[in-house]
Amino acid sequence: MLASLPSDLSLYILSFLSLHDISQLYVLSRKTRHFLLNHESEIYHQLAVSHRFVASGNSLQDAVLSEAPSKWLDGVKTWKDIVRRWAILERNWSGRGSVLEGGYAASRDFGLHARGFAVDESDETILTSVIFGMLTALAMEDNRKLWNLPEVRHFEWSEGFLAFVNTEGSIEVWRRSTDVHFHRGKPISTPLLSPSPLAAVSSQFERAVDNTPAAHYEDGGVDGDVTPTYEQLRGQYTPHAFIASPYQQLVRWFRFRYPVVAFITHVEPYTIHLYDIAQGVHIRSVDIDQVRQSGSRSMPGNSFLMNTPPIDLRLSDSYVAACFDSGVIVLAIRAADETRFSPVIICENENSLALQQAVLQLRKVPRSELLRQRNHDFDSFADKDREQDSTNSVRAPGLFAMERFEVVPPTPEAKAAAAGALVIHGEETRISPCFASLEFSPDERRLVIVTGFGLLYLIPDFSRIARGLTTVEKIVQRVHIGTPLSHISWGDRSRRFALKTATRLL
Repeated sequence: MLASLPSDLSLYILSFLSLHDISQLYVLSRKTRHFLLNHESEIYHQLAVSHRFVASGNSLQDAVLSEAPSKWLDGVKTWKDIVRRWAILERNWSGRGSVLEGGYAASRDFGLHARGFAVDESDETILTSVIFGMLTALAMEDNRKLWNLPEVRHFEWSEGFLAFVNTEGSIEVWRRSTDVHFHRGKPISTPLLSPSPLAAVSSQFERAVDNTPAAHYEDGGVDGDVTPTYEQLRGQYTPHAFIASPYQQLVRWFRFRYPVVAFITHVEPYTIHLYDIAQGVHIRSVDIDQVRQSGSRSMPGNSFLMNTPPIDLRLSDSYVAACFDSGVIVLAIRAADETRFSPVIICENENSLALQQAVLQLRKVPRSELLRQRNHDFDSFADKDREQDSTNSVRAPGLFAMERFEVVPPTPEAKAAAAGALVIHGEETRISPCFASLEFSPDERRLVIVTGFGLLYLIPDFSRIARGLTTVEKIVQRVHIGTPLSHISWGDRSRRFALKTATRLL
């Protein structure tokens, strides 16, 4: 039939079919197969768009570059290749493929208890810190030590920069050395120098020299006239900026998302200090208690008591958010943006124990039911392109490596019992919801808040709230996870996020 119709009409009809249906057409007849082979580029481009693997209007090159610096689309030459790679990814994430399980054994030289880590896809290195205080850069391919810096227990990494609080309570910012010498990434001068208030200090350079492998000084190296090679500098970092804590106060919380560093001190727990490490300037300091008080006047009833200091601090490109046990305050990072993004105050007045029964519920799907519900859209393509791994890792079947959950509505009786959540009737009657943490999606459209009562708050279009176009009460979605929640981590493309619970990862 396809061969008897004009090509444009046939392609239009095929655009309504799923990936699985298209794969089955190849064996329908010789003429159909011939038509599909002659128009594979157009057909698989349509599939990539309809399955939302790529945005409409993107070229093949744009689709590959959009996943940079990750290299999982390297070697892709056709739209069919892209669809096949995405099919494998979707199959694995849905628990119907295989999950690569493996890791790097901790070296006794660096300690056995990791405190934190970051993966640098561009340099193919892993940064890790251990409990006794050593930051180490390891080569991703063989776990080889490339660089280390002592007295670093907690760090944050963003776009080739790492930030940490030193033993004196000040914040140090270091930059990936390969970016400095080869001018990759942002065109910024490193290190920052006076008169910038964030100018790097001599103690940083002394530590940088002490912790640079001697091999990197051969043939002129860093100090001589010969420019070091990329491989000589890979995994190393050089001093960029230094932020002295106001009045030598100890930092209580700090967050870093390039180019902004935000922190709160123990002495001033309600003041957020914001710095731009690209421009080397102090952006501003905000008294969030004053924001809360003005918010209670401008938005009657939508406020909360600050009985304790913030328990978490978060950054996105445009917003800084302080999380309290009893509420969340979200502000624009730069004062100029407050004309577009008004401060947002989020709190809860409903009893959390009642909400656990009245909101959406998370239900574990039995394995027998999961097998019956399997969607075969991606199976034929994923089966044909299983990549073999040569490392000492193992592949676990997805159905056994992952658990499947679904969100189901509450019973009508439980739903009727709760009313007026997120509507405050008076501070004296407030019940603390035990907010634990929050996180913005990478595109800033969504905000997730979790609580110690196991409740997840998903705000799907936060920017509309910040612009005053809607309210939290109208669009918030609550899900009872069933166990206390403590941490959220978003994927790079804002498609998924992971939750850390008291018992497992979801």
